[in-house]
Amino acid sequence: MLAIAQSCVEHARDIGSPIQGAFSLEKYWRDQALASHRTADSGTVEFEIDLKPLLRAGLDDIVATIEASSGNPVELWLPDALVATHEAGLDIHTHVVTASKMFPADLVATLRALKGGPGEIIKPLLVWAGYYQTPASLPVLVALLRRSRCQDHVEDLLKGVLYKPTQGETRKDVKAVYDAFSGATMSRDATTILDHAGAVMPAEELLSFLEGFDDYDREGILRAAGATSPWRLRAVISHFRTEIPNFPSSSYLTYLSRGIPQERYETWVDHIQKAGYSDEYIKLCEMKYEPPF
Repeated sequence: MLAIAQSCVEHARDIGSPIQGAFSLEKYWRDQALASHRTADSGTVEFEIDLKPLLRAGLDDIVATIEASSGNPVELWLPDALVATHEAGLDIHTHVVTASKMFPADLVATLRALKGGPGEIIKPLLVWAGYYQTPASLPVLVALLRRSRCQDHVEDLLKGVLYKPTQGETRKDVKAVYDAFSGATMSRDATTILDHAGAVMPAEELLSFLEGFDDYDREGILRAAGATSPWRLRAVISHFRTEIPNFPSSSYLTYLSRGIPQERYETWVDHIQKAGYSDEYIKLCEMKYEPPF
C-alpha cells in the first residue's frame, strides 16, 4: 500500500494536480508499513506443545512455566524449556523445527538466550531455520545474528539452506535465496550459498540449478563441486555425462577440473578412470596444466 500511495502522489504531481494532504497520505502508509514490519519482526509464535510427555516425565515445573507464559515473548521461556526437556532425555525435535520457523528477531533472541547451551539444540535449530525460513527472511536473520554478536551461527544457518532431511527433499527455492542475499548486497553470503550448492546439491538437481546463472557463477558452483571430494566429482560427472552432449568437451567439465586441489589432482582423477569414464579421464588429465590453476 505504501508503494501505491507513493505512485498516486507522484502521478498527481506529474500531471499538475497535486493531491491535497499528499504528505499526510504518504506518511500514513509509511507509518503503517513500519508498524506492520515491527509487529511481524517482534511477534510471538504460539507453540502447540503436547504437555503430556512432560507431565509423565515429572517436568511439572516446565509445564507450569509454559502454561504461565502464554502470550509472552518466546525467548523468555522457550530456551529454558528446551534445555530442561533435552536434559531429561525427551525428544525435542518437533519443538526445534517449530522454533526454526519463528520471525527472525524472535529466533535470534532465542539463540542468544541459548548461547553456551547444548549444541544438540542450537545446531539443529540453525539448520532447520536455514531449511524453513523464507528467502526474504534469511538475509534479515543473518544480519541480525551478526549484529547480535552471534556471527558464529551464520555458517550452520547457511548450510541449512542446502540441507536434505532424511525423508525429504532439498528446498526448491535456493536460487531465490541467492537472489535475496544478492539483492541485500550480502555478496559473501550469496557466494556461500552457491558454494554449498556445488558441494552438496544432488547432481540431478545441480544441472538444472546451473541454468539460472551466468558463466561466472556456474564456474564458481562447479569449482566448489570439484573441490569437495573425489566421490562428489565422480557423482557429478556420472550424471552430467548422460545429460550433456559431448560432455568431455564442455565448459562444465573444465570448471569442475579447476576446483580439484592441485596436490590431489592425479588421485582424484584416478577415481574417474576407475569409474570407467575414459573420455572424461583423458580430458581431465589434459586440463591439469591448463590455466587458471
